[in-house]
Amino acid sequence: MISKNLVKRIIGYCPYCIVGKQVTSKISGIKQVVKKSNPPDDNEKRLIGKMKTGRNIALIGVFCPIFWSALFMGASGSILLLNAIHSGIFICIGGAYFFLNFITLRRLRLYSADSQQRHTRKSKDIVFRYK
Repeated sequence: MISKNLVKRIIGYCPYCIVGKQVTSKISGIKQVVKKSNPPDDNEKRLIGKMKTGRNIALIGVFCPIFWSALFMGASGSILLLNAIHSGIFICIGGAYFFLNFITLRRLRLYSADSQQRHTRKSKDIVFRYK
């Protein structure tokens, strides 16, 4: 049995649901809670931009008009297979580019968080030493 939280989380990613929530909150006057976080630095912005590029390349493969027109117009199996392989290659390249940059971004954030913790620990040690 699928839990209700899982279904709600999956539906929460639907762009139509997101827009609907924003419209109803604007109409009712309810302010949405904004999560506060540190703004991304230049390296994070660069990696986020590369992740978006990978996502867009994969979406080009998913929504390839050549493949979909061949599918809906009843092209032969070999032509359809060729277009599917071509679209699949774009999806794989875009997905790989996205995930490589995602992993790099995650490592960068973990490294920067770890170095900040070390820095705060050292400064606390200095304060306690002089007391």
